[in-house]
Amino acid sequence: MQYEKIQKYAIDLFGSSFEFREGQLEAINSIIENVVSNIKQTVLEAPTGSGKSIIALLAAYVLYREYGKKSYVLVSDLSLFDQYVNDIKNLEDVECFGYIKGKENYTCYVNGCKVSQSKCSLQGLSITATAYAGWKRGLGCAYHCKYVQEYRKATQAPITLMTYQLYFIQRNYVEDLIYNGKNPHFPKRDLVICDECHKICDICQSHFAPRISIDRPYWMKVLDKYCHSGLDERERINIIGKIELSADNDELLDAVNEYGQYLEHYCRINIEIRSRLSKSKYLMKHDKEALAAGNQARQEHCKIADMVSFVKELKSSEYIVKTTLGNDITINFVFDNLMLKKYFHEKSDCELLMSATVGDFNEYASLAGLDENTFKTLSMKSTFDFSNSPIYVSDDNRMSAGLKHQSIKTISRQVVEICRSYAGMRGIIQTGSYMNSEELKRSLPKDVSKRCIFYSNNTEKKLALDTYMSTTETILIGPTLIEGL
Repeated sequence: MQYEKIQKYAIDLFGSSFEFREGQLEAINSIIENVVSNIKQTVLEAPTGSGKSIIALLAAYVLYREYGKKSYVLVSDLSLFDQYVNDIKNLEDVECFGYIKGKENYTCYVNGCKVSQSKCSLQGLSITATAYAGWKRGLGCAYHCKYVQEYRKATQAPITLMTYQLYFIQRNYVEDLIYNGKNPHFPKRDLVICDECHKICDICQSHFAPRISIDRPYWMKVLDKYCHSGLDERERINIIGKIELSADNDELLDAVNEYGQYLEHYCRINIEIRSRLSKSKYLMKHDKEALAAGNQARQEHCKIADMVSFVKELKSSEYIVKTTLGNDITINFVFDNLMLKKYFHEKSDCELLMSATVGDFNEYASLAGLDENTFKTLSMKSTFDFSNSPIYVSDDNRMSAGLKHQSIKTISRQVVEICRSYAGMRGIIQTGSYMNSEELKRSLPKDVSKRCIFYSNNTEKKLALDTYMSTTETILIGPTLIEGL
């Protein structure tokens, strides 16, 4: 595509004062050519500060204006979501863009509760989340509801921003269970743009992997008290014992499946509660707690049922691994690529995966389930000065769920060596994901960990950065690089 056309669209979108940063124009042109040529997967490694959000928004905009192609833009968390929304609100052609968060992030216009506990939701719209049913049922509040307005715009706009988690829900559970693949509100589009794609494996594991509490979980106690449930706790303890003591993965899968069947009782309670409260004018505090607990029961049951079904589809229980941490047992899939192929790649068309930290392209393609024979790569030059930064490479240690518990020992020893070698100095360690940060945090000896400041989100990052800048020998450890350091 001609650079002049992209520059024209950039002015249409960002205004006449817009100027490209180094490498942006070339990257956008390559992305557009790949999508138009139906190359399914493009991986872009672009350093922090290179303007990946501009690349994402402009590439999607040009593809729609020039070729009529529609896109999703996916982000890893709500802080990055809010940054994108602020960017979108300042665009010249804002009508091409929509954005939507999960219902838990909106407040009902009528009762002041979360939208998942609103009257229209309790009347049976909790799964479909249809933005039109409000006024079809005579609820005039739909015209004032922020969730409804943003949902409608998100379904109609050619470029829609959402989180990975919401995309997984819409493209898997909602489309398959509610629409049977017919006319879903968020259908497959021509392009999916993934920001911070290095997190996609961890996000997918976290979203779909069942986590089972060894002790009776709080949400279960809430529902028992609310409904005076007579379910025998000894049955649950017996099943948990089977999960903990399972000798092999076949026994583990059977025990997890049995626990899923046990949760069906609480799913029925959830349906009864929602039906009963849909007729109530007001929701008391204990009503809201019961609704939240019922939603938790449904989510946990859904994860277990989906995992059991997927393992049976794979025809081998060796694809799962059990991890016990504190009071929780997590059942992860050994290979992230299998999960991503099922829940993401099969649900998407062309994909643009962007990150500042892709690392080895072939290794990333293998971990993330890309087609290793056809995916294309793009790299933008880094402006970061590494001359004073030691770089350690460990090619033999993979941090996927199945191998993380083995590899973390080697990685931890390497980090300890680095920190002790630079005693009395400040430093920054990027782990690539929140889960890796947590694993590292638990494995460091006291003399090293007391120098470390860990952060996992933007709020913690700001506090951690302030502390780091006011000290002389601390080590800042988190999932992402911090621009400007």
